[in-house]
Amino acid sequence: MRYRSLLSSLPVCLVLLLSGGNITAAEPVVEIPKVNATVSPTAIFNRDTSSPFIWVASEGYQPRRSPDKEDPSGAPPLKFMEACVYASEYTVGTETFLLLVKTDADWKVTERLGWVNARQVVRTPRAMKDPATMILRKGMIVNTHAALEPGKGIVPAPVLMAPHPSAKSARELLLFNIYFIYADTHPGDREEGYVLLGSTPNFDEDRAIKDPKTLEDSILGWVPKNRVCLWDTREALEWDWRSTQPAAAKRRQTPVRVYQTEKDALEKKPDTFRFEEVLKPDGTSEPFPYDRSRYPIVPIDNKGNKERPFENGQALLKIGVVGVFVNAQGQSVASVSPTSVPVSVTDRGISISFRSQTAATMRKLRRMAC
Repeated sequence: MRYRSLLSSLPVCLVLLLSGGNITAAEPVVEIPKVNATVSPTAIFNRDTSSPFIWVASEGYQPRRSPDKEDPSGAPPLKFMEACVYASEYTVGTETFLLLVKTDADWKVTERLGWVNARQVVRTPRAMKDPATMILRKGMIVNTHAALEPGKGIVPAPVLMAPHPSAKSARELLLFNIYFIYADTHPGDREEGYVLLGSTPNFDEDRAIKDPKTLEDSILGWVPKNRVCLWDTREALEWDWRSTQPAAAKRRQTPVRVYQTEKDALEKKPDTFRFEEVLKPDGTSEPFPYDRSRYPIVPIDNKGNKERPFENGQALLKIGVVGVFVNAQGQSVASVSPTSVPVSVTDRGISISFRSQTAATMRKLRRMAC
C-alpha cells in the first residue's frame, strides 16, 4: 500500500502518531460525545484523494479533550502543517472537529489523541475551491482602512503560524501579490477571521508527509482577512478598445473613468474619478499588451456579488488596482507602491465603456479568464 511504505521515513512526531512508538508519555484523555458521535476503528480515508492524511496548520495547537470543551487532552502540541490522521468528525454549532488518532501499520486505531478544529486543518494537498464555481479560491494582499492603525501608517501584512494575533510571525508578503487559499477560519464572512495562504495551487503530498519543512515555500501562513482582497473568480477586466475605433458601429469617444467609491460612480461627478482610460490624439484606445496585468473583478459586497445593476441595463463592477491608500471618504491617507485599492467602474455616462451593450454582452467582451 502506497501510504504504508512512507511510515519508515516519517518524522518522529508522525511515527509516534501512526505507530504508537515506545516513548513513555501520559496518555491523552479524550471524551466522545454521547449523541451523534461515531468513531471509526480505522483511520478515515479521503474519498477524493484516497489518502488518510490531513495537515494541522496551527503551530502549537493542543488537541482538545472534547469537541465542545477547550480543555487540552494532554497530547503533545502540534507543529505547523504537521501530517496527522483522524477517526471521527463531529459538529458543534457551526464548527466541525476531527478526532486525531494513532494507528498501526494497517491503519487500525491504537490511541485517541484529541479533537482539532477542522477550520485550522488542510484536508487535501490542494487549495480550497469556491463551492459555487469550483474555481480555486485566491486572495490579494492589500492595505485596507480597517487595517490602518492611527499614527502608525501602513505596516506589512502579518503572516502568522496560527490564526490568532499572538501567534508567531512567519514572514512578510508583498502587496498586490495573489495567493491561493488553503483554509478559512470564518467561511462565508469576507471580513472576519483569517485565511491560510499558499504560493502554489497544490503541494507534493508524499514530500509533505516525510518532511513538513518542504512546505515552507508552498504554505506560507495565516493572514487577517482585513488585509486580503478575496478573489474567488478567474475574471479580470480591460477597456473596450474596439468601441473607440473609427469603424465602430457606435463609436465611443469618452474614456472609461474609475471611481474610488460606489457613491462617486453612481453620481458620476467629473472631479471624483481616480483615473481614466488613456485615449490617443485620434481618440482611439489601444489593447493591453499580452503581458500587462488586467484588473481583477472582485466582489462588490460582503455577499460575494460581482456586480450591481446600473442604469439602462448596464452593470456596476468593482476591480482591484495599484494605487495610494485611501480612507472611507476617498481621501489619500498614505502612499505606498504597490498596493491594491478596490474601485468602482460604471459602463454608462462619464465612465462609458459600452454605450449600447447589454450586461450579458459586456461580460462576454470585457471579461476574460486569467
